[in-house]
Amino acid sequence: EQCGSNPKLDPRPHSVSILEFGAVGDGKTLNTIAFQNAIFYLKSFADKGGAQLYVPPGNWLTGSFNLTSHLTLFLEKGAVIIGSQ
Repeated sequence: EQCGSNPKLDPRPHSVSILEFGAVGDGKTLNTIAFQNAIFYLKSFADKGGAQLYVPPGNWLTGSFNLTSHLTLFLEKGAVIIGSQ
């Protein structure tokens, strides 16, 4: 494998959008609960091939949340996660 090359990522069999959990990408709405709920839901697929949380373009204000193993956080081009104070 060459230096700087990207390893191939296998797609996850289960995928949901953060929008399905009520998140709003306006840069002002606090989305911590939406991210936490989405990750909690997706943890159930860890032993079923893993899961992906899709974040569409937007500015996503959130507090802290814990990512788990077998979970891909996929940020679409133009998606920015902003940490709250």
